[in-house]
Amino acid sequence: MSDRKKSSFFRKVPVSWYVILLILIIGAVGLMVTAPESFPAQPTPAEAPSLTF
Repeated sequence: MSDRKKSSFFRKVPVSWYVILLILIIGAVGLMVTAPESFPAQPTPAEAPSLTF
């Protein structure tokens, strides 16, 4: 019963919502990687080498 309700809920959500969410997440991560100066709260890689990947 609960599984059917869950699957119907996921079927009701449009696929475009998942695409928009994915684009937003990728855009946020890309901004943090390419423009760290726009996030003054985040330490720069030079100040925190342990946070670099």
